[in-house]
Order: sequence, then structure tokens, then C-alpha cells
Amino acid sequence: MKLPVHVVISAAVSGGLYSVSGSREAAVSCFLCGVFIDLDHLVDYILVSDGKLSINDFFDWCHQVRWNKIYLFLHSYELFLAVSVYAFFSASPLWYGITLGTGFHLLADQLGNKRMERGYFMNKAFYFLIFRFRSGFLKEKLLGRAR
Repeated sequence: MKLPVHVVISAAVSGGLYSVSGSREAAVSCFLCGVFIDLDHLVDYILVSDGKLSINDFFDWCHQVRWNKIYLFLHSYELFLAVSVYAFFSASPLWYGITLGTGFHLLADQLGNKRMERGYFMNKAFYFLIFRFRSGFLKEKLLGRAR
């Protein structure tokens, strides 16, 4: 999913959260997590790409599926579950916002990233870190090709 879509979704969710809770802390953390969870893409780009470090090359590398290996440690249902449990027991508006921002980001990615450029499609289990780990984080095991 592209960044502008995550910004719009995160703004809507955090605005709704603020209107229900009245908590700025929850709304701001929701928005920031909903958008900046994608920083793990940048970490992967720096770690595994052979491209030059530029904004255009980074976005092309991501959207054109030029990567052969990808980790995306923040994009995982396992992390979301851990954050959700922590938020529940902490009863903290900050962590409620983090949970909602992360959850809506993952949901948007799961629904919106089914078909990708260059004939790839995403495996339904892609957002499970365990699946990516067991696949060696390799593109050919994480993605399918349209036939």
C-alpha cells in the first residue's frame, strides 16, 4: 500500500479515536504508528538492496518488487498481538493508539497488497513473521507469480 493511502487511513482512524476517547495521546500515537510502521521498509532497503540511497530508488525498489529478500519486522501479526496484549494490561491511551494504528496499517496492507507489480501476488500468510522466517525471507517463497 502506498504512503498517501496510509496517511489518509491513519488520519481517519486517529480522528475517530480522538472523537471517541478525547485523548490526544491516543490519537497522535495512532496516527504516527499507522504511518511510520513503514520505516521497516527503509531498514530493509538499506540492509539488502544494492541500489543507491535515494528516495526515488527506495520507492521503486519497494513498489516494483525489486527486492529478493525482505524482513519487515514491524509488519507482523505476532508483533501486533504482543502490542495488543500489552495495551490491554497497561490501560494506557498511548498503547491503545499504537495498537489501533498498527492494526489498521496491517489490515490495509493485507487487503490492499494482494496484487503487486511485475505479475506478483502476495501470499495470504505474508504478514506473519513466522511465515517469512520459515521462508528464509526470500521473495520466491513469499510471493507467487500470475500464470
